[in-house]
Amino acid sequence: KIIKNFDISIWNISPGIIVQNILREYYKKGYWNAEIRVEKHNGHFLFIIKEGKPFVIDSIILKDGEGNNLGMTFFNDLLEKKYFDDDTLNCAIDNMKTFYLSKGFWDVAVIEKKVSKNEQLNLCTIVVVIKKGVQRFLSNVICDETTDDIVSFLKKYKEFPALPFDPVVLEEQQDFLIRYLQKQGYWYVDVKP
Repeated sequence: KIIKNFDISIWNISPGIIVQNILREYYKKGYWNAEIRVEKHNGHFLFIIKEGKPFVIDSIILKDGEGNNLGMTFFNDLLEKKYFDDDTLNCAIDNMKTFYLSKGFWDVAVIEKKVSKNEQLNLCTIVVVIKKGVQRFLSNVICDETTDDIVSFLKKYKEFPALPFDPVVLEEQQDFLIRYLQKQGYWYVDVKP
C-alpha cells in the first residue's frame, strides 16, 4: 500500500527512524527476517518491505526458578494462533501473574523471557521463567461492628480455615463496607485496608 499524503511534520523525520519503527512492529509480530529498503522518488520516500515468513511457535515452556515445569494453560491463545505475537505473549504473562496473585503469591515475577529461534525451520521456542515468591493465606477477618449484614458478608471468609489470599478480597470488602455505610447515611465515607 502506498501512502501519498503524509502530514507535513513527517518530512522532518529521518527515513532511518521510520524504518526502525516499522521493523520493530514487524518484529513484535514474529517477522524477524523482515527487510526494508528505502528509495527516493520525485522527492518522496518509498519504503519497500520484504516481510519474509512469520515465525511459528513450536513450544512454550513455563518454569519456576527451580526449573520445575508449571504447565502452559496460560498460553493456550498463543498456541492456537501459532504465529509469534509479542502482544499476545505479554497478555498471557499478565494473565499468569493475575492467576498467581489470586492464589496468594503477591511477589510473582517473570525473571526470564527467552525466545529461541530455529532459522532453518522458521520455528521458535518460548521459555518463561517465573519466581512465585511466598504464598500468603487469609486465615481470619475481624470487624469491630457486628451487624447482621456485616456478619453474613464476612461469614464466607470465616468458613474456610486458610484461603490463599487474593487481593481482590480487599476490594470486595471495601466495596461492601462503602455501600453499607452509605446506607447508614455516611455518603462521603472512605474505606482503606
